Amino acid sequence: MKSLSKAKVLKLIETRRGLAGQNMALIDLSGLDLSHLNFEKTILSEATLTGANLTSANLKEVDFTGADLKGVTFRLASLREAVFTGANVLDADFWGADLSKAVMTGILRIRQAKFDGANLSGANLSGLDLREAANLNQARLDGVNLSQAILVEAVFENVPMTGANLYGADLTKVRMTHVKLGSADLQEAIFKDADLQSAYMNRSNARNADFSGADLTGADLQDMDLTGAKFVRANLTSANMRNSDLTNADMRGVNLSGTVLYGAKFVNVRGVLIRGSDQGEIGSKDGEMRES
Repeated sequence: MKSLSKAKVLKLIETRRGLAGQNMALIDLSGLDLSHLNFEKTILSEATLTGANLTSANLKEVDFTGADLKGVTFRLASLREAVFTGANVLDADFWGADLSKAVMTGILRIRQAKFDGANLSGANLSGLDLREAANLNQARLDGVNLSQAILVEAVFENVPMTGANLYGADLTKVRMTHVKLGSADLQEAIFKDADLQSAYMNRSNARNADFSGADLTGADLQDMDLTGAKFVRANLTSANMRNSDLTNADMRGVNLSGTVLYGAKFVNVRGVLIRGSDQGEIGSKDGEMRES
């Protein structure tokens, strides 16, 4: 499909119809007010939209591959299944936007982008460096793919992330209090010095994850696979680890005050000794622990 000329596109914008499904690759629409328009399934690859206003626009399945979206306002826009591979979203505003199942891998610049209240359920953000674009308060992240992403000091307070993929992600010093992270893939993720107070991580797989120095006070860690996980100097006060597998875990210097450990599996755990049995499951008769 031949790309439309800018004059033709401007005419369509003026009439507010006929924009959906068009090929607008390489076009320059920077600074324009495109709010509330229907661009569904439009090709905007390598287009320039810097500073454009796309508030409440229909951008479902739009191809933004390689586009310059610096400073674009996407507030409340529908971006379901949109593709942003190789795009520049520096300082873009996605407040309240629907980015469910969007593909955002390979974004070149994402610094200072805003995702407050956005729906990123099922979106693919794997491998992204979100250190300076990671205020995700009130966002929806159920099923999001953040594997290998860099999320140092990100804010995820009270965010739903059920079934999220955080495999190998760096979450050092994140604030994830009250986060809902059940049934998630947390294998090899780094949570060093993270604030995970009252986090819900029930049934998640956190094999070889690093929680060193993390505050897990009151966290729900039931039925988790914590094989090989590190909890060095972590605070597990009043956490619930019922029926979790801590085989080969490193718990040196951990605070277990008031921690629920009934049914937890302790085999070759570093840093603690189990009174009443050298290893195995903690039960009603052998649940007393002390530091080694």
